[in-house]
Amino acid sequence: MEEYCSLEAFRPRCWKNEIVLVEDAYYGRRRTGKCISAKEASRLQGPDYFGCYANVLHIVSRKCSGKKECEISIPDTELEETMPCLEGLKMFLEVRYSCVAGTMCTLCPKKTTLMLHPIDSTMHINRFR
Repeated sequence: MEEYCSLEAFRPRCWKNEIVLVEDAYYGRRRTGKCISAKEASRLQGPDYFGCYANVLHIVSRKCSGKKECEISIPDTELEETMPCLEGLKMFLEVRYSCVAGTMCTLCPKKTTLMLHPIDSTMHINRFR
């Protein structure tokens, strides 16, 4: 999982004939790493300061899955509205995604956003709205 700190941007880009497939996405202060040091985490104990986060897969998927590229700048208004931590704390985005063979599906059923093209057949993905 990659971390995107305050004032950074998540910018996935895929090759020709591939699209972004967001697999996991969290917003808040979930764990120590690039955006929050172990020293800062130990100083700010409690669920309101550290370990607070929201699963934002539905938001990040809507903005990026099925596209060749996208950009989400941190902070992002829609992600901030999830309010996983105390107001005023800098939060960050953690995302895991893949570039998969596929195209945007314009003729698929309404709730289907993208089509993946595995080696042997076409598969519709219905989890993105």
